[in-house]
Amino acid sequence: MAHIVQQFKRNVTSTRFDVKVAQWVLWSIALMIIVGGIYELTRFQLTEYQLFVGILLVLAVSLQVILGGLLLPIVQVVAQRQKTE
Repeated sequence: MAHIVQQFKRNVTSTRFDVKVAQWVLWSIALMIIVGGIYELTRFQLTEYQLFVGILLVLAVSLQVILGGLLLPIVQVVAQRQKTE
């Protein structure tokens, strides 16, 4: 039983690889938010003001997701430093 528990605690991939995959996933999500949001905004009959606010909101949400992807390596370095201390 202890052998099975030990196998589940092993790392399958490196932390660096995990961060890179998470970055690509977040950046892909941001791209889908931009494309999907602008596509959905064009389907409605909106005034110029409503369209401007809608595009601004879509870009704000996607920017937050992009920043999350950019902060992942920094979080990894901080976590490694705290782990070694």
